[in-house]
Amino acid sequence: MTPWAVGIYTVGFLVAVVPGSLFVEAVIKQVGADPSTPLTSESKAWKQSRIIGMAERALVFLVVAAYGAAGVQAAALFFAGKTIPAGNRGFYLLGTLTSFAWAIFWAILVRAVAVR
Repeated sequence: MTPWAVGIYTVGFLVAVVPGSLFVEAVIKQVGADPSTPLTSESKAWKQSRIIGMAERALVFLVVAAYGAAGVQAAALFFAGKTIPAGNRGFYLLGTLTSFAWAIFWAILVRAVAVR
């Protein structure tokens, strides 16, 4: 792998993981979370969700960037095995799907650019 490709993968990883939290938060606010949810941007649960989302995006990015289409299938299996809390299913499902889509998009883009 060339130094240029390593740089592309590094930048792609950072963009997929860190700003992904802002993207997911914007989508959730745009759609509107369940009004009964106790999650606000200052709550402990929100902060925990944000960290978990960053870890998920990192994992999904690395798997998809390394394995392409097979990585997308592996990410789908990871998602299928995830337990979603009963109280806020819509909120967590929207956040997880948005997070996975963000990471998969950046991983596919990075693979396409780094191969050239």
